[in-house]
Amino acid sequence: MSPHPRRRPRNRPVSHGTTGEVVVRGPSVASGYLGLPEETAAARAAGGWFHGGDRGTSTPRAAWWWSARSRTRSSPVGRTSVRPRWRRRWRACPSVYEVAVVGTLDPVWGEVVTAIVVPADGADCSLEDIQTFLSASLTRHKIPRRLELRDHLPRTATGKLHRNLLRG
Repeated sequence: MSPHPRRRPRNRPVSHGTTGEVVVRGPSVASGYLGLPEETAAARAAGGWFHGGDRGTSTPRAAWWWSARSRTRSSPVGRTSVRPRWRRRWRACPSVYEVAVVGTLDPVWGEVVTAIVVPADGADCSLEDIQTFLSASLTRHKIPRRLELRDHLPRTATGKLHRNLLRG
């Protein structure tokens, strides 16, 4: 197996130390996603390369550092942002106990940043308050346009955030 970080859409290798999409091929690479033919077709590329959605960086000594899933990225108004970078700013927000940030479809913008928030005990949580708080440390396109309040965030059996249930 020969993984190479690549950037789409040009699909060219990137230099060591640069983050790109990890694209793999070889006899030990899975043939696709079980029962998901559309996702498998989208992940397969010419020459047998498989685009699994991981992003990472390589070193000259063949060490690999995985940084994020491409599916944990948003492209609001055509600008790509990695949501894990936002977490530390959210943790400082006093009215937020827990948050998940997802991209949701919008008829005008294509995709907008949506914050799904579990408010802190006794906190009054509004979209305007959160936007004001975050505007001091985040660029405009990373500030949520939508806010959903929930009692809890859905988790998988292993305790990870169940993102598919958040988007639905």
